[in-house]
Amino acid sequence: MVTKKDIIDAIGMETEDKFMTGMLIGLGLGALVGGVTALLLAPRSGFELREGIGDRVRDVVGKVKTRATEEGFIPTGTSTEPAGV
Repeated sequence: MVTKKDIIDAIGMETEDKFMTGMLIGLGLGALVGGVTALLLAPRSGFELREGIGDRVRDVVGKVKTRATEEGFIPTGTSTEPAGV
């Protein structure tokens, strides 16, 4: 099992680096507060906003599936061979 110490060692951070830890926490909290603020100040109602997000997510997922199929990452036939072989 990979531990927090393993990850920190792998990227070369010191385990006692309080500045980097504080910066990462601040970045995460800032992203969270910014996201919530953006949703609260959005010019659409909650239902419309959720509907729009859902539509965009479905579009992106469809495009990714189409591209993955075209590139051979998702097999289209009934063959048991891995794609691209």
